[in-house]
Amino acid sequence: MAGYFIYSLDGDAFTQLVTEPTDAQARALAEHLLSEDYRDDTAKVGWPTELAPLADLVKTRLAKADWYGDLTEGQADVWDNLVHSFAHEPGEACGLDFECTDYESIYWDCAEFAAANGAPLMEEKTFGCSGFRCPPEKRSQLERYYHLMTPAETRTLHEQLKAVEPHAAALPGFNPKAMDDDDESVATQFFLGLYNPVADIAARGRALYVQLDT
Repeated sequence: MAGYFIYSLDGDAFTQLVTEPTDAQARALAEHLLSEDYRDDTAKVGWPTELAPLADLVKTRLAKADWYGDLTEGQADVWDNLVHSFAHEPGEACGLDFECTDYESIYWDCAEFAAANGAPLMEEKTFGCSGFRCPPEKRSQLERYYHLMTPAETRTLHEQLKAVEPHAAALPGFNPKAMDDDDESVATQFFLGLYNPVADIAARGRALYVQLDT
């Protein structure tokens, strides 16, 4: 299944990381940008290739209200490399407690259905591709391939999906055993891949982390 992968992060840890990051967290994320896979890209965009100054840059940017407004396209891509590391060892070092959902992903048709029936946060230009702290005027220039929602925004999405639920319940094809039978109807995607996972993530005060699969 492809379209949007639905993940989550510890809400308190994520909020702390993007408001008051510690030196240790900034260092762990900077080390990722200096790893063999990303070091050349980091250098190419003019960012420091020594750990201490790069960690300072990372720490400052994590706490900024605008992550992307002053970045070139290349710098934005490097920053996205850092964000994607939230799902891996650097994120673990930051205490983010990355989790996959059981159903893991939904197709485009499920997101379009939700957007059309009461959940505007599921619209194509928002869900999965608006990044985090990326100003609207910059999104048309720098399309991101992820979307981070704070715990409060995740609760808002959950409320919107409640409005969609009756429409989804009226659809044919819902299969509560879909994860065993590989059913991908819109109704099954909605309940098992979106509505139930978002309800759980919101209830636990976690941050929603969506990755776009193109």
